[in-house]
Amino acid sequence: MAWDAMRNSAQVKSGFSQALFLTPPTGPRDELSWKPVEGTFVYRFETVSESELDEQAMILNGEERENPHSESMELTMTTVETLVFVDEVEEVDNERVTRFKRRFEELTQERTVESPMLPETQEGERKSDLEATTVVFEWDEDTEEYEREFSVDEGLDDELLEGLVEDLTLRGFLPEDEVSEGNSWEVEIESLVHAMWPGGNLAFYEEEQGPDESYREMLEVLRENLEGSVEATFEGFREEDGVRVAVLRVEAEATTEGEIEVEDPRMGEVTQAVAIERELEGELLWNLELQRLHAFIGESQGEEKNEMRASFEGPDGEEHELVQRMIYAGESKYTFTLEEE
Repeated sequence: MAWDAMRNSAQVKSGFSQALFLTPPTGPRDELSWKPVEGTFVYRFETVSESELDEQAMILNGEERENPHSESMELTMTTVETLVFVDEVEEVDNERVTRFKRRFEELTQERTVESPMLPETQEGERKSDLEATTVVFEWDEDTEEYEREFSVDEGLDDELLEGLVEDLTLRGFLPEDEVSEGNSWEVEIESLVHAMWPGGNLAFYEEEQGPDESYREMLEVLRENLEGSVEATFEGFREEDGVRVAVLRVEAEATTEGEIEVEDPRMGEVTQAVAIERELEGELLWNLELQRLHAFIGESQGEEKNEMRASFEGPDGEEHELVQRMIYAGESKYTFTLEEE
């Protein structure tokens, strides 16, 4: 599955104007901060999710109807999301990156569905029209936000730019104060949004069906409604791929839900509702020499409930309420890395 403009504090928002330190039991202090620098950086995010259909129900006027196929309705869905962003940082100041170009090098979601009820394994792919495009982000001092525009006329709707966010760095997980090994601190939930949905709303859609405004709308609602608790713990230092890193243990519990109105070809206007629960843990490795992300490795477990709700008039002329519910349980594994070209 796939994980991104609030920060931990005003200090985080300003790009850590003061240095923070990790204090080991003995030896010198290591600076733990994020600093804006010019250069070209490659962010790679991969999420592998596997879920199983845990419950399926049809409810008519408040009463659940028996499904004769419920015992044989097994379904497993595997999704592999791969995101590669290339950021060319052109201008910085002491607080932040003020201008950069982001090339959406690869944006793919590949899905496989297996079930005894299906004649064969189904494979599909979601795509994004942002793939292979370049967007310029430029800081506006007046609005204190990033202005975004396509570097060339791609012939795409500018609404695709609205859901994009600057922060891929995961810097929001860093502590506000000096910490020693074993110390823990709370992290703003918005930092988890950056991790669960890197780059923001990338407007994926089913390739064979074409762009889907409802999917983009639902994702925006789910991002905005994410709630929960996030805690990070400093677990010491180690060498990783020849790099000295600080090891931060991240643990989170999060929920989100959303409802939108969509048009169904059979039922007309229906309500689509999604509710998600997740427990996540992982290791965030911070490059102490370069003061930036080295890697994040994590996994999560939880469930997702999907409902379609519709009202219709029956043959008797009375109004009826129909709810179709599917609940999936599963896990996701995350691998995030940062390299410099």
